[in-house]
Amino acid sequence: MRSADEQSVIREKAAWRGRARRFLRRLPAAVVLLLLVRGLVLLLIPPFSANLASYQASTTIRDRHGGELRIVLGPNDTFCLPVPLGKMGKWTPRALVSLEDKRFYRHHGIDRIAICRAAMQNLRAGRVVSGASTISTLGVKLTAPRPRNLWTKIVEARHAGQIEDMLSKDE
Repeated sequence: MRSADEQSVIREKAAWRGRARRFLRRLPAAVVLLLLVRGLVLLLIPPFSANLASYQASTTIRDRHGGELRIVLGPNDTFCLPVPLGKMGKWTPRALVSLEDKRFYRHHGIDRIAICRAAMQNLRAGRVVSGASTISTLGVKLTAPRPRNLWTKIVEARHAGQIEDMLSKDE
């Protein structure tokens, strides 16, 4: 006859096996559901059509020799002067990638690891405390500002993937 501790261990193992079986039975349905949702997202979200160079920058008024005379603030009184990548030097882009999107060269516009991390942090906190934006999604956000919500994040993620298809990482 088995002791109470051994019976408890046996019951616990059986319970885990039951949970694993239920999970595996539900897994195909979950995968199909995710594929359907992905298909709907692809159908419902129009292709990215904004010009990446057309975000709301400040206007620079120059003299005939190219010298700055005046800078006019952009919408909402923003001060934004685009700098071409070639004029930034080699360390500025590296610092930007290091601070904003450390896996920039390893993902296709959407950092799934960052999404999982942010989801866990937000669930633990019970509110939004962390995001998972990539440089590509931030570029989409600059060209077409939208209200902050889950649907906007899905649209930005879809468009970020499309941008990654059109442009190289340096572009």
